[in-house]
Amino acid sequence: MKDVIGVVIIDDDERARDELESLLANAAETEVRAVLGGADAPAVIAGAEADLVLIGRIGSDAELEAILTAALARPEPLTLAAYGGFDAERPGATYLNGVLPPLLADRDFVHAVRLLAGGLRVREPRRQVTRLARLTPREQDVLTLLSDGLSNDQIAHRLALHVGTVKDHIRAIYSKCGVTNRVEAALFAYGIDTARPVVPRRARSWAVAGSWQVHERSA
Repeated sequence: MKDVIGVVIIDDDERARDELESLLANAAETEVRAVLGGADAPAVIAGAEADLVLIGRIGSDAELEAILTAALARPEPLTLAAYGGFDAERPGATYLNGVLPPLLADRDFVHAVRLLAGGLRVREPRRQVTRLARLTPREQDVLTLLSDGLSNDQIAHRLALHVGTVKDHIRAIYSKCGVTNRVEAALFAYGIDTARPVVPRRARSWAVAGSWQVHERSA
């Protein structure tokens, strides 16, 4: 993964995109390459020196289609993800790597952006629920507090447990949820998983065809 991730922000909500630009501009992991509304995005995306496109609130399905087409038709397709006001039920959403939850903390949002650029995608909700259901009630309590940014000592104090017991619970959470560190565990609790691959072949051929009605969602 690159040391610095080049990001394009597309959002018709000026306030939302300005807030996101400020967050990412102040993070060492990211560099904002362009910030614009949906109508102007396709032409910029076609030649943008970027790794990831973050899409917020876009006015029309036609604009979204044009954005996805421009990003996926490049020789090296850009990674696509959504955030904030994006409607995950819209046509074409299947070609996104993920939709970041609106309540994700700033620190975790930046980590998620970096993971997205490396291949992160949102796991289908049914599979996500299945994995979370494997956790015991106490493990779920630990995961909730871990996701809030609490340290092992703080979790132990909050739940009246020994630190060693908390560590055992965290190891079990890692194993059951298929994650390897605290950041991924926190993101998983928000509904994000680190499964791959990124861009299915059908998505690329869809981009060339220029219509999301040409192909069904890939498995």
